[in-house]
Amino acid sequence: DLELELGEDDFTLGLGLSNPATIDTIIWTPAESVICLTPLCDSVILTPVQSSNISVTVIDENGCEATDDIDITLLSARRVYRPNMLLPSSQINNRFMIQTGQGVDRILDFIIYDRWGNTMYRLPEELGVHPTSRDDGWDGRKNGRDAEEGVYVYIANIQFLDGEIITYKGHLTLIR
Repeated sequence: DLELELGEDDFTLGLGLSNPATIDTIIWTPAESVICLTPLCDSVILTPVQSSNISVTVIDENGCEATDDIDITLLSARRVYRPNMLLPSSQINNRFMIQTGQGVDRILDFIIYDRWGNTMYRLPEELGVHPTSRDDGWDGRKNGRDAEEGVYVYIANIQFLDGEIITYKGHLTLIR
């Protein structure tokens, strides 16, 4: 049995056969769950996007076969980090952005509103195809002018590698 983290680098698995010269066929089921690294397919890369069971059947030159099942548990910690303050004059914290980690496919949308419901920032659609870039995010300005100090709210829809979409809501304080 294996426990893998969603978005983890691909996991390489070798069968460790004692005498591979006598092996005729190796069958992995489901086949789309593995990428064979050798012609015999005794070493594979696993790329799961959900918890599953993979079966491997080894058939030798005499027609004898052995089967084993591998239960894969995919741990899906949701690595989304949301600060609560923006200080545009800072060298470190001069943009408010959603920070993402391993397991995130992309930010589908990200919008910041003022207390009256006016849109202050919206992640451009063309940028919503990747997790996070240091250039993304709100710089505390609207239409080229500094926004007022205060509390703003945001909503972000994040898609994970397993296809799940989670909506994150919160607030941030803009300090000048």
